[in-house]
Amino acid sequence: MDFTEILSRAWKITWKHKVLWLFGIVSMLVVFIYFPIAFVSNPVFLSLLSDKFARAVDQPSFILLSGLLPFAFIILMIPVSVILLSATTLGVLEADEGAEKLSFGGLIKESLPFFWRVLGFMAMYMLGTMIVMTIFMFFNMAVSIVTFGLGALCMMPLFLLLFPVFMLAYAWLEMGQVAILGDHMGLMDAVNQAWKLIRTNFWQIVLMIIVIYFGVSMVSTIVMFPIMIPFFLVPFGISSSGDVDRNVILVSLLCMLAYSPVFAIFQGMALAFMKSAWALTYMRLARSKETISTTLPPNA
Repeated sequence: MDFTEILSRAWKITWKHKVLWLFGIVSMLVVFIYFPIAFVSNPVFLSLLSDKFARAVDQPSFILLSGLLPFAFIILMIPVSVILLSATTLGVLEADEGAEKLSFGGLIKESLPFFWRVLGFMAMYMLGTMIVMTIFMFFNMAVSIVTFGLGALCMMPLFLLLFPVFMLAYAWLEMGQVAILGDHMGLMDAVNQAWKLIRTNFWQIVLMIIVIYFGVSMVSTIVMFPIMIPFFLVPFGISSSGDVDRNVILVSLLCMLAYSPVFAIFQGMALAFMKSAWALTYMRLARSKETISTTLPPNA
């Protein structure tokens, strides 16, 4: 697998077809909507803003609403994410095949027939991740109880070992989605195809994970740092006696809000690049296997 060709091609597609940025920007703006919902449903934050809110947080209706709002938003985000991510991958595949112009609405419409298969794949990924984490947490809790907390320290290296496992699972998710969208496979066929490519090209996939994930993460950290600065101002708005300077907190929120569009644009570009790299990785590996199988004699 030619890493240079894949990464350079992914960057050319990302830069040429800026419509692909829109899918990441929209998904990021949807995430930004969650912040006011989280603030509204957080009694501590509301108490800081106003004494009137502080009295309202004890009402049963507020307690019910604060629990339902985040849950409803997350449920709504799942189908939106499936459509946006699928449309991005479809755009990358069409651009790699030579499409000169991509349409935001057209890609959304093209992604709809694949909705349930991609949703099923994502559900399998999330369920598997949840099961692994639950097993680990229960095991960690049991060891901590038996050893009076000392075992938790010994479990930390094991927790770090789970990180590369989750990274491989993420690669499996990305390549499975491309199998559905690019090769029009069914759910289980895509599951098997993605796992087969990872198993037979293990170290190449590991290297691609390192390049894509850590490279984009380092750049994201640099870009995201300015949006974290206003968080550092919040403690200055709360005195040691408990008095709250609401102007300081308001300025912090406004600064974060002002920088959000810049961060959303970067996230849109980063998402397009990552989806491009994984889509091209799958297509290059899958097509190379097909070429080998059709050119070699049966008894080779």
